[in-house]
Amino acid sequence: MKARVAAYKYPRYVWLVDSLPKGPTGKILRRAVEVPEQVRQR
Repeated sequence: MKARVAAYKYPRYVWLVDSLPKGPTGKILRRAVEVPEQVRQR
């Protein structure tokens, strides 16, 4: 991915979670997404 996409477009970190916080319309609340503890400690 790094070779084909500009540096600002590819994801720096990816982690999998069971669910994401959603608002009443069903959209993901990006401000409410928290970084998992395992990632934060690195």
